Amino acid sequence: MTDLEICKRIAEIEGISDYIFINYDYNPLTDKALCFDLMVKHKVDTEWWGDELGAYIPVNDGEIHDKNPQKAICLAIIEAHKG
Repeated sequence: MTDLEICKRIAEIEGISDYIFINYDYNPLTDKALCFDLMVKHKVDTEWWGDELGAYIPVNDGEIHDKNPQKAICLAIIEAHKG
């Protein structure tokens, strides 16, 4: 997924549909406070594996690993909301 696709999917999960807002103001990949709020809201657990962060929601199988912690958290939220 591209960064824009990640932001759009997170916004969709959060019920945000304003395309302009998503493109310019809603970016949990760069906004650490927003990402932290999402992490708490969606109960994302994290664990470092060397230089990568493993992020997961306990009810799901598997972890998402990425060197960018915010990306790992966002991808774990997206994974939990598949289907």
